[in-house]
Amino acid sequence: SALTAEQAMVSSLKKRKMITMKKSAWLAVMKGAKFSAQAKVKTETDITQELLQSNRWERTEFKAYNMTAEPQTAPVGVFHPLLKMRTEFRQ
Repeated sequence: SALTAEQAMVSSLKKRKMITMKKSAWLAVMKGAKFSAQAKVKTETDITQELLQSNRWERTEFKAYNMTAEPQTAPVGVFHPLLKMRTEFRQ
């Protein structure tokens, strides 16, 4: 009964344009496992000759690769209009 009375009051106030309904969203941000107060060091994507020669590869963090990802398909080309015409003439 209290809920319906409250809903009736809200609808009455809406009709008289005394209140407006607004939606709001809240986010909670927490420190993750890789949180650091220092600036982030850029991760390397490729092993280069310079990394191998200077032994920097041992201390460098590398980007994780997804080895199970499907490769991109190459776009299929379109016949040049003159080549298309030439094949039509030959037929």
